[in-house]
Amino acid sequence: MQRIADKIKWDVESQLNEAFRTFDVIEDLTPKMQDEKNTYCRMRIRTDDNGHVKVKTMQKDPGSDWKVEVEEYDRGNKPIEAGKESNLALGPESFFKDMQSMSKRLKRDVEKQLKRAFRTFDVLENRLKIKTDNNGEVNVKAMQDKPNSELEVQVQDYEKGKQLGEQKVQKKKPFLTESEPLFQDLQSMADKIQKRVEQQLNEAFKTFEVIENRLKIKTDDNGQVQIKASQNEAGTEAKVEVEEVKRGEAPSQGKEPSQQRTVEV
Repeated sequence: MQRIADKIKWDVESQLNEAFRTFDVIEDLTPKMQDEKNTYCRMRIRTDDNGHVKVKTMQKDPGSDWKVEVEEYDRGNKPIEAGKESNLALGPESFFKDMQSMSKRLKRDVEKQLKRAFRTFDVLENRLKIKTDNNGEVNVKAMQDKPNSELEVQVQDYEKGKQLGEQKVQKKKPFLTESEPLFQDLQSMADKIQKRVEQQLNEAFKTFEVIENRLKIKTDDNGQVQIKASQNEAGTEAKVEVEEVKRGEAPSQGKEPSQQRTVEV
């Protein structure tokens, strides 16, 4: 029964305009008397936050699509802990943790390209380009300043998929990093923001995979570096490209001649 539920999950989500993390069969409501010509199932499925959905589904021929009818839907009640209302969507694993883990992986490769070492390497801005159904794309700005702060998710643009559509031009040959794979961190971040993106776009996606990530990072003496990072799948080489560098200005220590030289340059 769970196998059938997994097959019809997308249809149920589309009808309800939801995207479920939990989708477990808790009750088989299928009548014992079956129509010999059709395979018929009726079930109650547990959804997020102890909600449930009652579904009737039928398959005319083996291998054909299941016809799905949602009979009843009860949204769950998300438990609220005192003082943690803003962080509910994150769960125990924060977006911040994934973001910091990824920036640490990138730091060595950025230093290698710029031939310098940074003491400060803090994420200021994070933009994800995500592949959606039928080769569609959504660009999202997502940030979390501290482990328990509110996750800010802003959809910047969305292009619905069109079966065929490859017109992306790569400007520079990317630098190939030898660091640990980024895929896990990138996809973990995407998973955490998927529901927020779906709510903003009023969509439910079967495909939600990171294509690339752009990070703006604060470096020493209030400098900045902008990086493009991507990795197609776990185990493949990550591509890291430094796109823009703004060197910081070290605070002067009362040496006026040195200050004048800097202004003249």
